[in-house]
Amino acid sequence: MEAVEGLAGALPTAQVAGVPAAAAAAGRLAFGAPVPGVLFVADISRSLLSVPVAADGPGMIDQLRELEDMKSLAAAQQARIAVAFDLSQRREQAAAGVPVKEQGAGVAAQVALARRESPARGGRLLGLAKTLVTEMPHTLAALESGQLNEWRATLIVKEQRACPPKTGARWIRNSPPTPAP
Repeated sequence: MEAVEGLAGALPTAQVAGVPAAAAAAGRLAFGAPVPGVLFVADISRSLLSVPVAADGPGMIDQLRELEDMKSLAAAQQARIAVAFDLSQRREQAAAGVPVKEQGAGVAAQVALARRESPARGGRLLGLAKTLVTEMPHTLAALESGQLNEWRATLIVKEQRACPPKTGARWIRNSPPTPAP
């Protein structure tokens, strides 16, 4: 349960007009009504499809860049959601009496299914998410801001894991990201 609580501390706690955090995160009240002021991912997708292609080359390049930034933002949010889902599943399993060593079983496969990836890739994505959310907040912030894409964040996490624990890993974890050129 200690690992579960460690994940909980890394996630933001949201309250929207007195609505429980889980319902606010889902964008709905407990009985299924929409929460005022909360957008659904589907709403954002529909809005994105309504944006016309720019009329000139520089405008199109600007749109490509803005969309790339949105992809990075989406990847950061997916990381937070994956960690929150893992936490919720572990809590449910703990409450059901599942042994600690078995808690979290199947979470990576569900993340993979949601992201249309293989189960093995789902495990890597969940591991990446946990590392970004719990250990590397600056890298997560750089991903969220568009300074990094998901692949570059993955490479940074791989490099961090290769560093000796008392030297490079501490520096990487506590250092703000270097802006991309």
